[in-house]
Formats: sequence, C-alpha cells, structure tokens
Amino acid sequence: MNSTENENAMAEELVELMKVSVKENITDAVLLSGGLDSSIIACLASKYAKSNSK
Repeated sequence: MNSTENENAMAEELVELMKVSVKENITDAVLLSGGLDSSIIACLASKYAKSNSK
C-alpha cells in the first residue's frame, strides 16, 4: 500500500468513526465552538436527526 492509499484508507476510517460517534451520541441540543470539527459534527447530526424523525 503506498502513502496515498494509506492516507485515503485512514480518511475513510475517520469518516466512519465520526459517523458512528455522532449517531450514538446525538441529542436534542448540541453546543459547538464553530470550528471545522464542530461544523462536521453539526452536519452529521443534522443528517441523522432528519433520518430519525421520519
């Protein structure tokens, strides 16, 4: 596996871990700082909140 493939694999794993974490910890309210990581969490939480309300 070359370094680009390794980086892509790690990025994919990170995305999956974040999805699982947000899904398992989503609540009605989320307090965020406004940074990049908070934006990613808010985006994922919004996606899962919409799918849970259907």
